[in-house]
Amino acid sequence: MALKEKILVTVDGSDRSLETVKHIAKRKPFQKKHLVLFNVFISLPDFYWDIENEPQSRGAVVKAKAWEAAKKNKMEQFMKKAQQILFNSGFPKETVTVKIQECEDGIARDIIKEAHNEYCAVVINRTGAGAISNLLLGSKAVKVIEKLSLVPVFIEGSKPPGNSILIAMDSSECSMQAIDFSGELMGGLDFNITLLHVVRGAGNMSLSREDIQAQEDDIYAVFDQAKHRLINFGFKPENITSKIIADVSSRAKAIVQEAKQNRHTTIVVGRRGLSKVQEFFMGSVSNKVIQLSEEQAVWVVT
Repeated sequence: MALKEKILVTVDGSDRSLETVKHIAKRKPFQKKHLVLFNVFISLPDFYWDIENEPQSRGAVVKAKAWEAAKKNKMEQFMKKAQQILFNSGFPKETVTVKIQECEDGIARDIIKEAHNEYCAVVINRTGAGAISNLLLGSKAVKVIEKLSLVPVFIEGSKPPGNSILIAMDSSECSMQAIDFSGELMGGLDFNITLLHVVRGAGNMSLSREDIQAQEDDIYAVFDQAKHRLINFGFKPENITSKIIADVSSRAKAIVQEAKQNRHTTIVVGRRGLSKVQEFFMGSVSNKVIQLSEEQAVWVVT
């Protein structure tokens, strides 16, 4: 799998959005890519300009224009600050582009439209103006995640990134795609990778102990294949470990707990598992991991 060269970084001018940029600045693999800092700017409604020639409304229009100009200037200053953070961290100047776009179809739709212009991934942050303050179905962030079914989405967490990555796996093709994506993006750098497979308890899925054991046996071959691929991408064999957690009530909760306990700052999950469900829906393991892992970054890979 050959990755495209651009990463779309959505920003909104908030403090949390700036923290996302600071986290990105610490991700050495991103220095191999071209970053586009992208903002959907919401201008004044058209009716303000419709009343511009009405004498009684001129004062309001002048104030509105001043407000819009100040808002745009603030966003431009934010972009300069964000660029400088990246430059100071070693990103070449020619690899960081700023794009402030007038809102056309809505923030989420405009992000989705832009993301389909040959990007290898889209970065969004959890909180801030128009970002993920919660993950209720219908929020802008969830709309972006749902609709970008062909583009990996990175949701940054509250903790700065480190060199320890947790990749949640099953025996699906999507899990192996997550391995290839991680390998191509991070291969050759000093990262520690943990491959994790979680089996829900027998009481929750009507599985016998023998069924659970059979699942565990099957995943060892998947681990071996994943490790082989990662080594081919440049990872050191001694930096790749695997683990199985069995008999739990929630796979997503177990994944996040494992990340917290072992200080993994990034969790990689496939968008779809063995169910082959095409849509990203609220009941999926990937979505639940995003909801539970406020501290860790989550990479949802197609």
